[in-house]
Amino acid sequence: MTIRVDAPFKLSSDDLETLVVLYQPLFSFPALAYYMTLYGLAQHDALVEERDLLRRLHCKADTLVLWRQELEQLGLVRSFEHAHLEMVLNKPLSPQEFLSHHIYSRLFAATCSQEMFSLMKERYRQNYTIDITKEISKSFDMRRLTSWSAVEEEDYAKAQMARVANYEFDALDFFKGFSIFPANLVSEDVMKMVGEFGSFYQMSYVDMKSVLMDTIKYDKSVLDTYRFEKLMLEKYGKTSVKEVDNPMELDPMSYLVYRQGHDYVSAAERSAIMSIEKDYGYGNDIANVVIDFILKGKNKQINKGYIDFLVQPMKRKGVESLEQAKAHLNETETQFTNRKNKVVSEVTMPEYSKVSEDDPEELEALRKQLLKGGN
Repeated sequence: MTIRVDAPFKLSSDDLETLVVLYQPLFSFPALAYYMTLYGLAQHDALVEERDLLRRLHCKADTLVLWRQELEQLGLVRSFEHAHLEMVLNKPLSPQEFLSHHIYSRLFAATCSQEMFSLMKERYRQNYTIDITKEISKSFDMRRLTSWSAVEEEDYAKAQMARVANYEFDALDFFKGFSIFPANLVSEDVMKMVGEFGSFYQMSYVDMKSVLMDTIKYDKSVLDTYRFEKLMLEKYGKTSVKEVDNPMELDPMSYLVYRQGHDYVSAAERSAIMSIEKDYGYGNDIANVVIDFILKGKNKQINKGYIDFLVQPMKRKGVESLEQAKAHLNETETQFTNRKNKVVSEVTMPEYSKVSEDDPEELEALRKQLLKGGN
């Protein structure tokens, strides 16, 4: 069996001390070796074979499962079942976080004694808390930037735009710092949805927390995805055309609202439009050209199938610029028109007998001819 392992962090010497001194006494099984082995292998290759782990750890497959479950219970590993097992390693808590944890601290005291717990509290006691209202530190002197020129500002703005263009919302890291959100609601689908919307709208963690808390404020046992998407669109999915010099500069959702003249966008339309960037890697400008092409047509229906029909050939042809996209869509429209105007060949109707019903002799001759053919 192949296991995909992800360890998105680097262990420090303090982390290693926490694992050995605080976490290890809580393990019902010697799972620390498993954690460290996974961490070491993840630094070089994300894919690990189970048989390789069994050889390294000198154990059986069912024992490995028990060790993994022990790490999961103490929050050091999260496991997901897909085509193959996926394991995401979590960084251990700091000593202060561990010893103030509602569960881990009590379990440590029960396992190692209250005396040991008190000793650890003293060893890792937090530094004296400073009253920040009494701070007398000197603020930064803005006059030190008086030499900043317009050219430097332009270069700086370009660098910032490049960073924003590659922005990716880290849903895993986001939920690690969002402890008040119900853990039972954080499914794989929710992680995927939050990551996609956060990246698409280039949101901060604070803004995303606000939307999620608004989503569950009426019922904390259910995450209403329809309400989440509706809130996202209302708060972040629309930019007024007055805020830009050219409507084509709008994000795709705002451009659709601008073009159709009302602000209703269905979940299916939103998903289809987002797929232009998500599935094909195209930016707002090309997405808006595709939307424009669809709305100018007779059908005016935005759906995933039609967008795939238009955008897939663009990707295969290597279309990258806005002009190339426009040329491709114009060519597509020409092909549609030529198909509709295709010449239809005319079929000549056969000529039937011109015998007049008023001529008795011709009718009699025709009757005899038919009778004779029948014989």
